[in-house]
Amino acid sequence: MQIWILLAVVALTLIIQGPLTLSTELLARDDRWLTAPLKEVHNFADWWALIRSGSLPDFQPVRDLSYWIDWQLARALGTEPHFHLSNILIWWAVLALVWQIAQKVFPEGHQKKGFSTAAIVVILMAIHPVAVEPVAWVSGRKHLLSLLFTLIATRLILGHLNPVRALLILTTFAAGALSQPINVLWPIWAIIFLATSKNTDWMRQHRPTIVILTAGLALISLSTIALNMTVYQGVTWFGFQLTPHAEIYGKKLSGFRWDEIDISMLAAGRYFFNLMIPFNIAHRYSTGALANLVGLLMIPLAGWAGFHLRERRKEFWLWSLYAALPILVVTLQLSDIFVADSYALAALPGTMLAAAVMLKEFTSAAKGMRWVFAAVCSLALTQSVFIARSWTSAEALWSRSQAMEETPDSLYFTAGDLINIGEYDEALARAGRLLELSPGREKPIQLFITAVCSHPRMPAEEKRANLARLEIPGVHCK
Repeated sequence: MQIWILLAVVALTLIIQGPLTLSTELLARDDRWLTAPLKEVHNFADWWALIRSGSLPDFQPVRDLSYWIDWQLARALGTEPHFHLSNILIWWAVLALVWQIAQKVFPEGHQKKGFSTAAIVVILMAIHPVAVEPVAWVSGRKHLLSLLFTLIATRLILGHLNPVRALLILTTFAAGALSQPINVLWPIWAIIFLATSKNTDWMRQHRPTIVILTAGLALISLSTIALNMTVYQGVTWFGFQLTPHAEIYGKKLSGFRWDEIDISMLAAGRYFFNLMIPFNIAHRYSTGALANLVGLLMIPLAGWAGFHLRERRKEFWLWSLYAALPILVVTLQLSDIFVADSYALAALPGTMLAAAVMLKEFTSAAKGMRWVFAAVCSLALTQSVFIARSWTSAEALWSRSQAMEETPDSLYFTAGDLINIGEYDEALARAGRLLELSPGREKPIQLFITAVCSHPRMPAEEKRANLARLEIPGVHCK
C-alpha cells in the first residue's frame, strides 16, 4: 500500500509540474538575478565577494550552494542547468518526510481498506495550490530547502533523543535557517513538544542532552536574527555590515511596529484562508482583500473547535503551533510589502496535520467522507494545474498579473515584467498607479519614465505630456 501511495504522490506532482520538469527557461527576474552570478563561482572566496559587492540580493548560503551545484552538474553534462528539476526533486524529498512524520503522528498500522490518515495528509499536501509557486518558481528554492531541513529536524526530534540526534537536529535546523530564515522560531515548537510529550523521568534522564539542544537552538536562532538584521535592516554589529542592500531592505523591513499590527493580523488571516480554502490564489495580496478578513475570523473558529476535541487536543495545538510560528515570522516582517503564497509553504505541513487531527475525531462516524475527499482533491488538483501552467511562458506568467491585488510591490515588479514582454499600455497603467500609491519615491518615478520612453507606439508629444505629470524639471526621453 505504501509504495502505491508514494507512486500516486509522484504522479500527481508530475501532472501539476510536468511541463516544467525539464525546462531550463528562467521566467522571473529574480531567478536570473539569483542564479546567474553563481555560474562563475569557483570557491568560497568568489561567493563571498558576490555577497559583499551586492551582486546577490540576499544572504541565503545553502540556497546559493544548491544553485552552484546545478551549475556544476550542467557544466559536467554539457547542458543548461535544470533548476526546475532540482526544485521538483527537493519537493519529493519534502513530501517523503511529511509522509514519515504523518505516520508517526497517526500510527494506524496496515490499512486493508481505504487510505490511511497519513496518506491523506501527504496527498493533500502534494496537490495543495499554495505549494505550486515555490516549486515552479526557481527562486522558491529557498522555501523548499528551508522546509526540507526543518522537516528533517522535526523527524529527528519525534524519535529517540540522544546526543548524536541532538547534533543532527542542530545541524539541520541551522541549514534550514541559512536557506531561508522563516523557520527561526521552530525551536519554540521543539522545546514545547519535548516538554509536553515526555514524562518527568525521561526529562530527568536526558537533561544534559536537552540542555545542550536548547542552548544550541537558541544560539542558532539568535544568530540568524542578528545576521538578518545586518543584511536587511542595516544594523551594524562590531562595525560589520554585510551587504550594500541593507539600506534598500531597511526601508521595507523595519521590524515589528505596533502601528502595523492590524496589517500583520490581516496578512495572517490571508495566509490561513489560502491554506484552508486555497481557491483564490494570486502572486500578491493587498491588505484590503475580503479574504484576509474572512481568514482572520476563521482562526478563532478553528481554535474554538480545537478546544472541543476530546482525545487529541494536545496534538492539535502542537501542530497548529508548528504552522503558526513561520506565519508569525513573515507577517510581522513582510506585511508592509506583500503576502505571497511561497511564504505559506512553511506552514503547510503543520496545517495539514492539525486539520487531520481535527477531522479524524469529528468525522470518524461520518459517512461519505471518501466522496468529500475525492471532490476536494479534484478541485485542488485543477487549481494547482492552472497555476503551474502560468509558469510555462513569460506571457502566461504575467497574464496572471490581472489577478494581483494592488500593492506597491506587486505594481512595481509586474510593470517591469510587462515592459519586458511588450505589454506597454498595461505597464504604463501600472506604473501610473504606483506613482499614485508612492508619490515622490525614486524607483516608481524611474519605472514610470521607463514605461513612457520605451513605449514604441506612443507619439513624442504624448510622451512629453506624460513626463510632465512628474513635475520634475529636465526629465525627457533620450
